Amino acid sequence: MAQFVNMPKEGITVESCLVGAWRKDIGDTVAVDDVLFEYETDKAAFECLSTAAGVLLHKFFGEGEEAPVLTPVAIIGDEGEDVSALIHGEDADSYAAESAITSDAEEDIEAEKAESVYESEAKTEEAAESETEEEETYEEASAETIEDAETEEEAEIDTEAGEENAIEPETSAAESEQIKVSPRARSFAEEHGLDPSMATPTGPDGRILEADMIAVAYERYSAEEEEPAAISDEVPEEEIPPVIEEEAAPEEEIPPVAEEEEAPEEEIPSVAEEEAAPEEEIPPAIEEEAAPEEETPPVAEEEAAPEEETPPPAESEEAFEEEIPPVIESEDEPEEVEEATEVVYIDEKYTKIRTVIAKTMVASLQRGAQLTHHHSFDATSILSMREEFKACDEDLGYSGVSVGDIILYVTSRILAKHPDINALVAETGVRKFFTVNLGFAVDTPRGLLVPTIFGAEKKSLREISREVKAMAMAAKEGRIGPDYLAGGTFTVSNLGATGVEVFTPIINPPQAAIAGITGIVERVRKGQNGCVEVYPSIGVSLTYDHRAIDGAPASRFADELCRALADFSWKTLALENENEKR
Repeated sequence: MAQFVNMPKEGITVESCLVGAWRKDIGDTVAVDDVLFEYETDKAAFECLSTAAGVLLHKFFGEGEEAPVLTPVAIIGDEGEDVSALIHGEDADSYAAESAITSDAEEDIEAEKAESVYESEAKTEEAAESETEEEETYEEASAETIEDAETEEEAEIDTEAGEENAIEPETSAAESEQIKVSPRARSFAEEHGLDPSMATPTGPDGRILEADMIAVAYERYSAEEEEPAAISDEVPEEEIPPVIEEEAAPEEEIPPVAEEEEAPEEEIPSVAEEEAAPEEEIPPAIEEEAAPEEETPPVAEEEAAPEEETPPPAESEEAFEEEIPPVIESEDEPEEVEEATEVVYIDEKYTKIRTVIAKTMVASLQRGAQLTHHHSFDATSILSMREEFKACDEDLGYSGVSVGDIILYVTSRILAKHPDINALVAETGVRKFFTVNLGFAVDTPRGLLVPTIFGAEKKSLREISREVKAMAMAAKEGRIGPDYLAGGTFTVSNLGATGVEVFTPIINPPQAAIAGITGIVERVRKGQNGCVEVYPSIGVSLTYDHRAIDGAPASRFADELCRALADFSWKTLALENENEKR
């Protein structure tokens, strides 16, 4: 028996997932736990495993489409099994009921149409009788009575037309009920003022998805862009003729003036002949180049216009025809250039994760009043502890502890003392936390992800180190659950491995602050004996939301954090162990 495979729900906050590449095609044999397709949320990517065995008979969503969670995405059953009822509904009974409802609605519409036609015919007969009565009393009626009768007839006709047209909204409403629109598509259409009936349904059972409405919006946007371009092309064509006519008008008036000048001066023609002689010997190509030079002096234009208007166009046309062949022979060069430009760049659409990152970062900068303080600390002690951890026995659990793990450990202890920093910001207030849910940024092939260490202030250095490595690996491989990518109260972004010296991290909203850790930089300071000494320094860039945090408390937190990192030692861990025992 055929069964549905539903879109899994990855996390409490996930409402829909983006379908990726299908691993199975229609007609392929599928076993339980076989990978059907890939999908991704706004945080991570996953693989959908089959919950049934058989043959893949139908796909409800294609690659790149968004599917609501817990809705059918595929049908698996026996080979050759008829699943048309499942495609149109959950089962054959529901599909038959839906068909019956549709047929009943169509019958009601037809009945309403027939009834409206009967009413319109009855009203037409009444109108005819009234016209007969008016004709009998026409001679006795005054002009005012006639006008009133005509007014009544027009009102009756308008009423009939209104009653006939009143059926159309009912019909359109019945048709709109048959159009199935997803909630996301409907909200998108309302937001952009679009009609869902304009979209081509691509969802199951003719359902209009959000992607269909986006396609309609794109088509309308493209059409709006093309219309101004077409208008701008037509405007100059319409404006050009009057300009030419205006220039031609004075040229027609010039000949009489030229005749008046030539009449008294009869000796000038000999000079004109001498000037014309060399003009005939000049090759056509030279005449074309000389043409624009003669346009500069206005007097020469007036004399040359009436005398030799006809010959130059013919010669210039011949010269143009002779110059065409070499242009045609050189057509191969542009083709080579086009082939070279085809591989210059490539266009890639944003993935769902990239889209969420973009929206989050832009919203963070637009809504928050962000300010960054740059601090640094002496990393001599923390680097020395790292070397000692490497030399420890693996059974102690410190050999895998990194500098980044130590920074997260110390940050969780200092944050617990500063609830103003360990907070979330809203439009109307601030929510301060006394438990530290520490987020840490991870660079993955799909983009930036921020896993969360819940209750970090209560966990040991070794526990934090293990959780960081496990969650970072799961995030890079796309196996981390969405619940581990939310709920943070503070974030640490460590770019020390990339050699960054100073940067301004962007707050991960709705958090109130974020700490950026830089690479190791050699700095100089005055030693105990007055000598100059070089020491390794690590920078801490604290970005905070000035709506909720002032500069003084932010600076006190950053200063206390830097002091704690600079003084980190075995003594710090011993004190932590004693406190835990108590």
